[in-house]
Amino acid sequence: MKNMKRVLCALLAVLLLCALSACGKKDEPAPAASEDLAALVQGKLDGLYLGQYSESYLAAMGTTAEACQQEYQENLEINAEYFARYFQIDNLTDELKTELVDFYKELFSQARYTVGEVSQIDENNWAVNVSLQPIDLPQQMLDGWDEWMEPFRTKYAGSDFDSMNESAYQKADAEWARYVIDLAKDRLGNLSYRDEEPLAVQVIRNEDGSWTLSENDIYTIDDYVVYFPVDGVPAEG
Repeated sequence: MKNMKRVLCALLAVLLLCALSACGKKDEPAPAASEDLAALVQGKLDGLYLGQYSESYLAAMGTTAEACQQEYQENLEINAEYFARYFQIDNLTDELKTELVDFYKELFSQARYTVGEVSQIDENNWAVNVSLQPIDLPQQMLDGWDEWMEPFRTKYAGSDFDSMNESAYQKADAEWARYVIDLAKDRLGNLSYRDEEPLAVQVIRNEDGSWTLSENDIYTIDDYVVYFPVDGVPAEG
């Protein structure tokens, strides 16, 4: 497998050298193979959600393993912070954030996406189809919300969180966060998924022959990987 990856990287280097030594004549761009473009999108998604990236992907995108690892970590942190905001955890301590990042590593490892057909838009732009089944974990949490949160509601029945002093509020928020995260972990072992969503990622060939994936399309996919109901969680206090 490692030898095959080295051969692919060597072939890529030869192709780049051929393009640069055009004997004073500007050649037409080489046609892009559909499987290569699909591999770029597959590599991007595997990097974002699994923390995996092949040598051929790194070479094709002109990036490094360190840069991809940093992007993976940042994506985990962004999603962990969004989860906390959605479930009304006000004080996301470093310890809780680390716990949620680890939780998202496990959650994203169960993401379901399939890279499909490639269609050419024009000379330097292609669309790569992606089928994705959103993880339904937040809805699973909300379905059992009242029963799970009953002990918290009982303890703080009649409390006005807005009028609490800072110490009391931080204590209540920490307890709230513990209930929320424990509920998420409880549902993680029995995930359900929503219906498949047809999406697409635009792949752009730049003037220098390098490749770019549409950031807006990647953001859209990130919005779909985990489904968060619009209504959010019931207000407490």
